[in-house]
Amino acid sequence: MSEVEFELGTVKYYRAAVRPKKAGRVFDPTGDDVFFAFLKRGTEWSEDLWAAGEWEYVDDEGWAHCMALVGEAPFDLGAGLYHVYARIVDNPEKPKEYLGVLRMRAPRTT
Repeated sequence: MSEVEFELGTVKYYRAAVRPKKAGRVFDPTGDDVFFAFLKRGTEWSEDLWAAGEWEYVDDEGWAHCMALVGEAPFDLGAGLYHVYARIVDNPEKPKEYLGVLRMRAPRTT
């Protein structure tokens, strides 16, 4: 688990690496759809949080790198802490994986 910090008003990719397994073996999930959910701390879970992300690449160790663009719809997030999840849709499975925390903060003033 990691914590990442973005400044409000920024449009930037939230990037993460996942290593999914099928029948106990690591597989390349980039042919499947990936979705992200950003759950603001203190709010209730909803399936409506899911929105499409993108695959970036698979590295030599089998980690699949995915990303979601934060700062515009559907991930135009306000200030606060968000728990971040990814879902890889591989019919019939739809596993949800916890990725970490995103902190959206106000711009720093001098």
